[in-house]
Amino acid sequence: MIAMIISKYKIWKYMFYAIPILLLTDLILGKYSLLFLDREFPVIYVRNFLFVGLPYFALGACLKKYSDKISKIKYYYWLIGGILFSLTSLMEKWVLLYLDKNPGREHYFSSTLLALCLFLLVLSFKKKEPTIYSTIGNKDSLYIYIFHPLFISIIGMIVGKIASNSIVNIYSFTAPFVVFLSTMVFIIVIRKIRLIQ
Repeated sequence: MIAMIISKYKIWKYMFYAIPILLLTDLILGKYSLLFLDREFPVIYVRNFLFVGLPYFALGACLKKYSDKISKIKYYYWLIGGILFSLTSLMEKWVLLYLDKNPGREHYFSSTLLALCLFLLVLSFKKKEPTIYSTIGNKDSLYIYIFHPLFISIIGMIVGKIASNSIVNIYSFTAPFVVFLSTMVFIIVIRKIRLIQ
């Protein structure tokens, strides 16, 4: 629906210009709120469709629009970018911890650039045969995106309340895999009972 409205009024160009503005607003009111504004905002005011969903949707449309040019870029540039932005994300975390201005959210300035580089790195490896990952991506990526925050919250709450310190430590390293697997099981179940296609 958003794509139809943007296409109907021919405002894609403005949408592309809005990407950095909306993402920077998310960062200033989110991860960097203590640093710049000396206060934290409730997550619902920041991690919402306006400041996160819309710019990432527009970023995906931008990647699609320029996919021919992007596909000519060698994979090692995306790999170098992934390594670089992994390091800068860690540096951002350390600086904010050192300054004691580190809110609970884990979305740094480098996070978007890291995600973009990793996404483009994966796309740069063209496979002729479909893999399980490409099948999951084609079939379930939207549902994974929609449902994974639910499992982050539920599992985090359960682990925080009933687990021992050693389990909490193990979970801190395995959380992405546990959340992904839980989300996939949930998607399979709701597909079996025909709540989704």
